[in-house]
Amino acid sequence: MGLRDIKDGWYNLVKTMFGGEVPEWVMNIAQERYDVCLECPHLKTLKGWNVKHCTQCRCAFPALVWAPQKKCPMDKWKR
Repeated sequence: MGLRDIKDGWYNLVKTMFGGEVPEWVMNIAQERYDVCLECPHLKTLKGWNVKHCTQCRCAFPALVWAPQKKCPMDKWKR
């Protein structure tokens, strides 16, 4: 996971949370990935926190589903 993925993911997520515009193609990718991750057994809630993360790539969910260049280490994302 690169710094660019982290920056892009958080930037796009926060932008949508505060009513900012994100390109439709990024929204579509994020929604597809979000749905896949919710079904994945590797997505866990951190103990004592109301935060989820992937036990395979250690990414903070849902931030990195918003990073268009990010790849799933389990190869579960179509794009």
